[in-house]
Amino acid sequence: MRDIPKDQITTLHLPQFERVKPVAVDPNAKEGGESDSDTDDEEAKERKKHDLKEDEKMIWGMKVKKQTTTWNMLALVTTSTGVAIGLSFFNTQSVFLMADPAYFNITDKKTRNIKLGSHAAAAATWSMLLTPFMGQLYEVFGRRAVIALNYAIMIFFIWLTPYSATMFPNRTSLEMLKFCRVIVTVCSTFLMTSPLTVDYIKSDDQGKGTSVNEIGTTIGAFTGMSLLVNVVETWD
Repeated sequence: MRDIPKDQITTLHLPQFERVKPVAVDPNAKEGGESDSDTDDEEAKERKKHDLKEDEKMIWGMKVKKQTTTWNMLALVTTSTGVAIGLSFFNTQSVFLMADPAYFNITDKKTRNIKLGSHAAAAATWSMLLTPFMGQLYEVFGRRAVIALNYAIMIFFIWLTPYSATMFPNRTSLEMLKFCRVIVTVCSTFLMTSPLTVDYIKSDDQGKGTSVNEIGTTIGAFTGMSLLVNVVETWD
């Protein structure tokens, strides 16, 4: 093999690869490039915007506790709405039931008013006597259990009320109507004294929470006194 002159040798230059620096990967990164740190930054901006503390957030323009959800706020409103529907519907229907010949047949207006007043006084008295113990029951048995039980009892006695006219003869039927009113009123008071506003909303905005609660009450009263009464009037 003959020697090749050095000036005829072609040098092969290999490409030089730059050393790539390692890129840090966020283990909390979510799909689409968003990470928990991005979410935390958004929450921090929200807290700064509304002057929120670490344990606060905003729902419906109100400062609520961090664990509160939109469903919790809906429960707060619908609880008062349901109470207003039941109570206003029951009280309005009691007047019709007393005057209706098919039920209690008390045609004399004065007598009917006296009976209605007596029933309302009994219901208010029992509610007043039991109110001091209502808050304690929420603490012992929990919010959900007490609210569900009182709703169930109230609905049952509202359903039972028209049948009370025929369950017992004569005067006893009116006593049964009074008993139904007492139970419905006491259950309504239980529901109205629920501590949900305090549970969900921070003290700074509990006034707003009460206003929202009252919106539910107004809607319920309108529904119970007008829509439901008109529907029941068509039943024969």
